[in-house]
Amino acid sequence: MWPRNEHVIGVFFACLPNLEQLTIHRLDELSLSIPPLVNYDWLASKISLYLPSLRQFTFNLHFCRKDRRFELAPDNVLNQLQENFKNVHNNLYQSRLVIDSFDP
Repeated sequence: MWPRNEHVIGVFFACLPNLEQLTIHRLDELSLSIPPLVNYDWLASKISLYLPSLRQFTFNLHFCRKDRRFELAPDNVLNQLQENFKNVHNNLYQSRLVIDSFDP
């Protein structure tokens, strides 16, 4: 997911080693985003490397439905995303994934 941003995020996090709370908002088109997200690490590797003081992490994932044929992902996929998010952050800090969608 978004590999083009991974290096930039690492550089940004390296400047904030004492950060205790982090909230990320990501906007993406629904039809293109779901499959790569299933196995994404949700920045866990970057957080563990650069943010040792982190206590709270919230990732807000906003899906834009440009094509009305695409509804929000089925519940089983959303549950899988939530479970993967929970597993990769492994209770190292308080973490939460928020998923929503909207029409432009």
